[in-house]
Amino acid sequence: MLPLPCAFAVAVDGGSIFRLAVPALLLGIPLTLRRNRAWFMTSCVITAVLVLGWSVVGILEGTWAFLSSAPLLICANFADPRAYRTPALVAATLACVISTPLTLAITTLFITS
Repeated sequence: MLPLPCAFAVAVDGGSIFRLAVPALLLGIPLTLRRNRAWFMTSCVITAVLVLGWSVVGILEGTWAFLSSAPLLICANFADPRAYRTPALVAATLACVISTPLTLAITTLFITS
């Protein structure tokens, strides 16, 4: 949800819909695999690497808006309180501490440019 306002703004300004749709679709993959913990964790890591790469490669095309999703996906691996009580709290806190300022910085850079 965090990159959607930036992605929408890029699309309105004439950015490539394809370059924005691919990371958005990739981000949905882990959600479909949430019932199987091993598949979910694996898909989170793979998706984080793919989205991070896509964001860096297409930085001039506006795909940098998805950069904040990569740390969230890594933190999602440990965010299951049934399996890990304390690591889930730490992962959720890290996700908020890392991705929120990153998203605000990205949004600020986008608005000022």
